[in-house]
Amino acid sequence: MTGSSKRILRMPGEAGVWSFVLADMTMFACFFVAFLWYRHSDPSGYANASQQLNLLPGVCNTLLLVTSSWRAATAVNVLRSNACRSALANLTAAISLGGAFCVIKLFEYAGKAQQHISVTTHDFFAFYYIFTGIHLIHVAVGMGILLWLRRLVKISGHTPETLQHTESGAIYWHMVDLLWLILFALFYVMK
Repeated sequence: MTGSSKRILRMPGEAGVWSFVLADMTMFACFFVAFLWYRHSDPSGYANASQQLNLLPGVCNTLLLVTSSWRAATAVNVLRSNACRSALANLTAAISLGGAFCVIKLFEYAGKAQQHISVTTHDFFAFYYIFTGIHLIHVAVGMGILLWLRRLVKISGHTPETLQHTESGAIYWHMVDLLWLILFALFYVMK
């Protein structure tokens, strides 16, 4: 191959975001192991507690985050093609879907509060509120990042730096999505 036809492969995003994702996923893995350990010591109590969660909000939130993650990935792909207007639309959609996730999660928390279900009701709910609460913070941070990226694309357009930042933001957003998929399985599906 000649020098002009060589394609340089690179890891998307910035190295720092990959380090953060690895550290964050490791922390959550420790949380998941602790949850499974406690669940193993009281399987019927955890099964009974999990029956008090409504599957519908969990399914809706799963669909919202998976779709939002897809829109973030689409924003990166169209930005690579210099389609800034399409990237802006996809980032806006990703942010909106993340916002809908937050609204549903807050309504779900309010419903549990009305039923007098709190972190002290059972270990299951202590884990549920702590893990989903930390995840909700991740969603809020991710929405802030996506908002910042939307502004960056709008101001700067397609530049190598804008693309790299957008890739990094999408990587973070995909991590948030992956964490939710695991939380959904642990809390809503596993009986």
